[in-house]
Amino acid sequence: MEVGLCTVNYEDFFSRTTMYGKEYMGPDFAVPFTEKYENFFGDGPFDLENRYITEDVPVGCFLMSQLGKKYGVPTPIIDSMILLASTMLKRDLAADSKYTLDYLDIGHMNHEQLQKYLREGVYTEK
Repeated sequence: MEVGLCTVNYEDFFSRTTMYGKEYMGPDFAVPFTEKYENFFGDGPFDLENRYITEDVPVGCFLMSQLGKKYGVPTPIIDSMILLASTMLKRDLAADSKYTLDYLDIGHMNHEQLQKYLREGVYTEK
């Protein structure tokens, strides 16, 4: 789609903190997974019915999967996340989602039209 991705340092994947830790505490801030970090105890979701699954999967993951199909780019990891989350919740998060490319009114656009819309705000009607 000709859009860039944000970069993440390899070492950041091995910190118990989020990216916000570095933003607020400085670029060298990291907490190894083996170290206890009291600030994070009791602050996460405690069941599967939380926004990290019930919102991120049927909206973000599902949209990325659809864009992959539109552009002919396989999205096996994203598709696996959708299947795994759906299996854990015992409902089809993709089928139940209203967030399709057509819902966003961009499903009909070709690559050039979509680029013009994303970069210049020029919308192409159906």
